[in-house]
Amino acid sequence: MKLTRTILGAARVRWVQFSAFRLRNLGFAVMIDRRALLLVPMALIAGCGGSGGDAGGGSAPPPGSADAPGGPAGATPAASDFKVGLLTPGSLSDSGWNSLAGAGLKQIETELKAQTSHQSATESEAEEALRGFARDKVKLIFAHGAEYGEAAKRVAEEFPDTIILVSSGEVEGKNLGSLRFDLGEAAYLAGILAGALSKSGKGGQIGGMSFAPVKQAFELFEKGAQTVNPKFSAPITYLGSWSDANAGKEKALAMIRGGADILFQNADAAGEGVFQAVEENKAKGVLAVGSNANQNELKPELIACSAVLDVAKTFLTVAREVQAGTFKGGIFLEDLKSGNVYLAINPTFEARIPAEIKAKIKSAEEDIKSGKLKLIAK
Repeated sequence: MKLTRTILGAARVRWVQFSAFRLRNLGFAVMIDRRALLLVPMALIAGCGGSGGDAGGGSAPPPGSADAPGGPAGATPAASDFKVGLLTPGSLSDSGWNSLAGAGLKQIETELKAQTSHQSATESEAEEALRGFARDKVKLIFAHGAEYGEAAKRVAEEFPDTIILVSSGEVEGKNLGSLRFDLGEAAYLAGILAGALSKSGKGGQIGGMSFAPVKQAFELFEKGAQTVNPKFSAPITYLGSWSDANAGKEKALAMIRGGADILFQNADAAGEGVFQAVEENKAKGVLAVGSNANQNELKPELIACSAVLDVAKTFLTVAREVQAGTFKGGIFLEDLKSGNVYLAINPTFEARIPAEIKAKIKSAEEDIKSGKLKLIAK
């Protein structure tokens, strides 16, 4: 699978905000130095070998290696010396945006035998966190949030041997790139299904923050539903938080009281509150739609489908290029055509979906991929 490089005109930036500095243990031990809070794979500690961990110590990399000072950005590091870091704005346990990045990091560790580390940081903390990774000879850093873009530019210039990828960003350079995920395309398909499943013709949409990609996905969700029921409406509300599950639940309950019988959430950890509200109203036939991760299994009887980003696959592809020395900076677009954005229909709901709706979803997907159907948000 090749990454699709494109220069994008209109910026659809996925801004993320979180309320606390949090870390999630993903099979790593926590080690602290004065520059950064890093996670070191447990296997490295258990082995007590001579290779240096992410928190420092151990023997220095051999002269001329990609991890040694002065090593070229395109050099191929030995598998045991290949270091990959992840910076996220929130917890890896959010069952959404950040957990996808954590899964990608774990897959890189497993398949490429890389040394991996994770840190959470706010936008103001990002530059020092990225610099800490670079000082520790981390070859590839995933900065998982567009708010890290400016910090990534500065650190990439300062450390030309380190490659930085910014999720939902718009920065690029020789050792700098951005990953752009078009969630709106999958949201449009989810909307078609929602329009068919809704009995009231009313939906609801709950987001963490009012940022461009979230807004775009919500608008396209409603447009998709209106191809089935032109009178379908799905008002949008934002929580001002990606982690406040209580606020998510209260907003969802208010929408349900107003007649909504299918809710689309893009609120990361706060989305759990939306699912709780739906579960409390399952006797009324209220359903939900997941986003970012395939969330169908969280509430298999209630989540009809999920608009999914295959972040792990994208991360792994980039990491392979970096490890092979073939990476070239740029902006990478992931969408339905690339296969890293897709609609995941819950198998539990298959029997409830009319054949003509399945055909309509398939036709729309093919038209989007071919360019015949161009989706434009308001």
